[in-house]
Amino acid sequence: MIGHILGGWLFWQRIRIKYAVNYSKALIVLSDENHELDRQVLLHLPDFTERKHVECAVVLCVERCISEWTHFMSGNNSVYIDAMSKADMEKLYDYYSFMKFFDNIVFTYVDKPEDNLLGTYLEKTDVNEEDAACLALFHLRSVPKARR
Repeated sequence: MIGHILGGWLFWQRIRIKYAVNYSKALIVLSDENHELDRQVLLHLPDFTERKHVECAVVLCVERCISEWTHFMSGNNSVYIDAMSKADMEKLYDYYSFMKFFDNIVFTYVDKPEDNLLGTYLEKTDVNEEDAACLALFHLRSVPKARR
C-alpha cells in the first residue's frame, strides 16, 4: 500500500509539473464509471471554475474517452484534456485519499472507495447525475441551468 501511495505522489508531481498545476487551475479526473456523470461534470465545469476563481481546468480521462470529451469541449479554450491510464488514476486517487494535497481537484468515482455512496444514491434515489455533479462533486449551492 505504501508503494502505491508513493506511486501516486510521484504521478502527482509529474502532473503538477507537466500542466503547471497551481491554484489558478482546476484538475478534473473523469473515472468513466458513470459516463453521464462525467458529461455533467464537463457541462458544469464553467460553474465550478467560476466558484473556485480559477482561470482554466486540466481534465484527465481514460484513453478511450479522450476523443469524445475533446469534441464535447471543443471551443472552450480554458480546458485542456489529456489521457491517463486507469492504474495511474487509481494511484492518484489513493494518494489523494491518503493526503488531501490539492483543493481544486475533483474525481468522478461513484463506487470507490467502498464507503462512497454516490453510486447507490444515483441508482436508488431521485438524485440524478446533474445534481451529483453540481451539488456533491463541485459543491455548488444550486444546480445552475444547463449550458447545452
